[in-house]
Amino acid sequence: MGSARITVFNPDRATLAAFYEATNGSNWVRNDNWLTDAPLWEWYGVDTDAYDRVVWLVLRGEQDSQGNRLRHGLKGRIPAELGNLAALEGLWLDGNELSGPIPAALGGASRLKFLVLNENDLTGPIPAELGNLTELV
Repeated sequence: MGSARITVFNPDRATLAAFYEATNGSNWVRNDNWLTDAPLWEWYGVDTDAYDRVVWLVLRGEQDSQGNRLRHGLKGRIPAELGNLAALEGLWLDGNELSGPIPAALGGASRLKFLVLNENDLTGPIPAELGNLTELV
């Protein structure tokens, strides 16, 4: 009797890859397992649910022992693709060098409860589409 291997496509993997490329991922302070075949929950800063869907993305700057803010290394624009993360509940990208506008497409992440983008170089108004995020704290 033979055996077969089944591969299930996870749309979150492609979204995270686009995010990595758009934000200078190869130069982040930590990018353990990003763009590898490892399960998404093993990618640094990613937490998933039981279905391997991204629920938290935490890539924030930190403070050193003297209280100085250390950037995590994210640079560039926040890609609109992040709005495709259907199970996303928390997005912490504070303390980086992200620039440009907040993408209106983030309004598509309907489960989003926490959105932390301070200490970046973002410009423009807060998109009206974020008003659709009824669970946002």
